[in-house]
Parts: sequence; C-alpha cells; structure tokens
Amino acid sequence: MSGQAQAIISALLPILGFVNGVFMLAAPYKAGTKICKLDPKELKKPQVIDLIQANGAASLGLAVVEGLLFFTDVEYSLAASVAIVPRLFFLLHSMARQTKLGNEFLEPQNAVKIAVLTILLEGRWMNPTLSLQVRGGFYFLLGLLFVLFPGMIAKRSSQIDANPANERLLRAKGKVDIVYGSLVYSLASMPYTTALGAACLVWLCATLYGDFIAKTRDRFRLDAFVQVIIASVSARVLLTSA
Repeated sequence: MSGQAQAIISALLPILGFVNGVFMLAAPYKAGTKICKLDPKELKKPQVIDLIQANGAASLGLAVVEGLLFFTDVEYSLAASVAIVPRLFFLLHSMARQTKLGNEFLEPQNAVKIAVLTILLEGRWMNPTLSLQVRGGFYFLLGLLFVLFPGMIAKRSSQIDANPANERLLRAKGKVDIVYGSLVYSLASMPYTTALGAACLVWLCATLYGDFIAKTRDRFRLDAFVQVIIASVSARVLLTSA
C-alpha cells in the first residue's frame, strides 16, 4: 500500500508542476490572477509578467527532472541536465525579445556570469556524483538567497523594482530553486523516491517561512495552505519506508 501511494505521488507531482509551468509561460496574465492571486493593476507592469514566466520556466524544469526520473530509466545526471532546457529557453527568449529580465541578462557582467556558470555546472568535466552535488548545491543556495532576501535581490537589479508583488514572485522562484537543488543534490546519495521526499520536506520548510513566518503583505494565503498540505503529505508518504 505504501509503495502504491508513493507511486501515485511520484507521478502526480511532475504532472502538476508541468501544468503549472506551462500555464505560467503561455498565459502569464491569467496565471498571475489565478495562481499568484495578484492584483490586476500589478500585472500591467512588464517586469511582473517576466517574473511570472521565470517562475513557470523553473517549475517546468523541476517537473521535467521529476518526470524523467519516475517515468523513464534515464541517468540522474542526464535528467538534471535536460531539466535546464526550459530555463535556458526562457533566458534566450527573454534576451531576444529584450524584456525587462532579458535586458538584465544582457548586461555584460551578468552575461559573463551566466556563461561561466553554465559551463561549470553543465560541463562534463565532473564525475556524475560530483556533478549532482555541485548543481544541486548551487541551486539550493541560490534559492535560499531568493527566499530569505527577495528585497535585496530586487534592489540589486537594474530592471526589477523592490515592491511586494516582485518580492513575492522572487521568493516563489527561490522556493522552486530550493526544491530543485535539494532534489538534485540528494540524488547523489539517495534513491529517487527518498530524494523526492527530502525535496518535499524542504518545500514544506520554505513555504512555512516564506508564506507564514516572514512578515510580508501576502502572508497566510489560501494557496500557501494548499502547498503546506501537498508538501507535508508527499514528504510523509515518500519518506515512510526510507
């Protein structure tokens, strides 16, 4: 019975993430009202739409790695590499359209950082285990920074204003990065089901802090309670036999 419940959750999580990610990428304005519950006035700002789509790309990437590892027999390191494709596509698309985030990425110092990090994280110079640890650790720390200090991230940006809507979206992006990072890092030493359970536990902690403990405008939202329920139930089921 426990194995069946684990299989159901392992199948549902990537499906939900895929639908959520595609919706945010394809229809950011509707996603802003239906998923993010933002004020329509806030959605008139291009930078808000950009951040919603950035969240969509991150969610889609997480869904890709979860789906590949559950539905196929692909190697862990290869699945983690394929999961970067939605993020990379969003990056290139934003640059081509010269959106707010695209212009941020095109700034010389940022473009160099992105190129160097991509080579370091995705290069084949590391063995698979070390590659998972390095990539997972990087995204975990990056996500932690976004969850804890979204205001600082916005202030350091030349294209994003420091306001409640942007900070909430930056924190949401950070949560996805933390979950992705913890999943990929855990895969270096754990079987997939256990690693996914650990990632859900991290998701729960990040949600409790970002949506309940941190003093923000949008604390105690209904969708935050839903995330707590999904994350806690998933973590308990997936880690039951760990």
